[in-house]
Amino acid sequence: SQKKRLIVSGIFFVCSVATFVFLYTKINANDEKAIALYKEWHVEDESRKKLNSLDTLVKQIEGERVQLESHFAKSTDIVPFLDTIDSFGLMAGAEVAVSSVDILVDKSGLMVSLTAKGDFGAVYSFLRFVENSPYEISFISTSLRAEEGAEENQTPQWTTTLRLKLISFII
Repeated sequence: SQKKRLIVSGIFFVCSVATFVFLYTKINANDEKAIALYKEWHVEDESRKKLNSLDTLVKQIEGERVQLESHFAKSTDIVPFLDTIDSFGLMAGAEVAVSSVDILVDKSGLMVSLTAKGDFGAVYSFLRFVENSPYEISFISTSLRAEEGAEENQTPQWTTTLRLKLISFII
């Protein structure tokens, strides 16, 4: 009877050790999988954080990019530049007419000839707007003259003829 107990105890002990070893190896395998999955998740999380950071940075500099791009006029689209010149005339109260637009032979800039008419204050304001425009402009020639033939009680009309070189011009 004691032999039976010893044999049953031995079998139970061997089964317990076998179960322990089996479960221990399964736990270690699952632990290794968990570590691998954690590393993979950590890499993905870092990538997501970098993308979010980059997205935030892009959103922050979007306004600066638009402002920088508005400084340059592209050869394929000079209309915004000309619209800006027209808007300066409207803001100043002067009548603006663009007479010619030419790309320089060396492609270093854009030549624009224009005329602005109005009272002296409007013409002078227009000149100041053009000078302080967001584009890099060089005044090649400027002519400012009062129109003759104005009646005594009328405000004299002034005309300015400008020849500008748009330096911030991209071919």
